Amino acid sequence: MLKKINIITIIWLSCNLFMSCDSTVETSKELNQQLKSQKPGSSFSDTLFIVKNSVVIFQPDSLQLLKIKEANTANVFSSMYHELFYQIRNARRVIKKYYPQIQITETQQHRFLCFINKEKQENIIDLNTIQNMSGIILFSSDSIPQFADMMNIETELSFYFK
Repeated sequence: MLKKINIITIIWLSCNLFMSCDSTVETSKELNQQLKSQKPGSSFSDTLFIVKNSVVIFQPDSLQLLKIKEANTANVFSSMYHELFYQIRNARRVIKKYYPQIQITETQQHRFLCFINKEKQENIIDLNTIQNMSGIILFSSDSIPQFADMMNIETELSFYFK
């Protein structure tokens, strides 16, 4: 009787292991497919020059947004855009409330961002090389530009603009 229970248990565990491995392969294929899709390039080639202490908010232009929408399901795109909207709105509110001296610069129609510090040195960022659909870059004329986590904007601002 004990042998039968052990054999049944072994068969049951083997089946579960086999089924979970099959599921992992599918998940891995889906992940690889998602990694292959990249943010489409900008339809603009203009440069935005930033000289003052600023928070630069970049977003996709209308053609990029259309391509991103086509590359994703309606639910995924809606979720991404919803998240983007509220994170940027929150960032604007935090900056205006706690850092009113910092300029907010927003762009959808520039491919390059050229940050010029006090020593007239340029730091150029090509937004086509950034895989995020949107984001925030902090800039002080005393230091190099830094990407900020929109979910943690209050902390990022306090560390960067000490």
